[in-house]
Amino acid sequence: MKRILFLIVFTITTLLVNAQSDCNVFITSNFSSRCLLTEFDKDNPLEENSDKMLACKGSIVEYYAESDNATLYTWTVIGAYGYNLINGGKGISVSWGNGNIGKVTVQVITPNGACEAIKNITLLEKPEINSSSLPNYRLENGIKIIEICLGETVIFTNESTTSNTDLVGHYWESIYGKASSENYTLENIMQETSVLHKVVNNCGCEDEEKYEIRILEGQKLELSCYGTVCEGAEGTLYLVPNPASTYVKVEGIEQDNVSELLLIDMTGKNLKKVQATNTLDIQDVLKGTYILRV
Repeated sequence: MKRILFLIVFTITTLLVNAQSDCNVFITSNFSSRCLLTEFDKDNPLEENSDKMLACKGSIVEYYAESDNATLYTWTVIGAYGYNLINGGKGISVSWGNGNIGKVTVQVITPNGACEAIKNITLLEKPEINSSSLPNYRLENGIKIIEICLGETVIFTNESTTSNTDLVGHYWESIYGKASSENYTLENIMQETSVLHKVVNNCGCEDEEKYEIRILEGQKLELSCYGTVCEGAEGTLYLVPNPASTYVKVEGIEQDNVSELLLIDMTGKNLKKVQATNTLDIQDVLKGTYILRV
């Protein structure tokens, strides 16, 4: 009796092993990293293994279920902003969050049963891109806008930062060429262009930003101590209210662009002056006709 019982148990176990071997699945991705963190020994990099994969915080990574005979795929993701199915459900595109860990699980159905694969995700630091420009930029819908005169030079200075990793790569691109230098200079600009700026750290994580360089009408003209304008450029200024009794305001120009307002009477005498503002108080000024120099 004992021998018969042993044979039965052995046979059933063999069938289960064979059934499971027909349902194999594993997860791959389109991102691979060998990360050298500055706070750790450079000879012991953070690497991917059979249970763990690496990804960059805030990045989009694609994951694929590799299985020979799967007919249905069910994905579960933890630690992400969201994900979308790709490749007919055999893969997903994950938008990772800014936490430290994540998890990807896929369950597949085959003609012989079901099985799953799990990958724990270590989320790596992404560099924080930043830069300054000369002339200064202004922000418009998240894009840095630089307005120049024809033939001017623009200088970009990288100011990107990281915490636990090292910046190892810089990239600049425009119609005037590409560069892998930390900073970037465009000289004698004769055509408007966009500028792409990227940085990458030693974990393979990157961040990017965009500039738009726009050319104002006309040629550059120096006007002594009154600053620099573009010859042929047009603008309209409005004085409101007019007539006025308490104050006047110059519209059509930003306050930061006003160096000085000077009130002059009809004999040419300077009466009142204010700086770095587009508004002038006239409550103490006698009734009459005056000239306001901007």
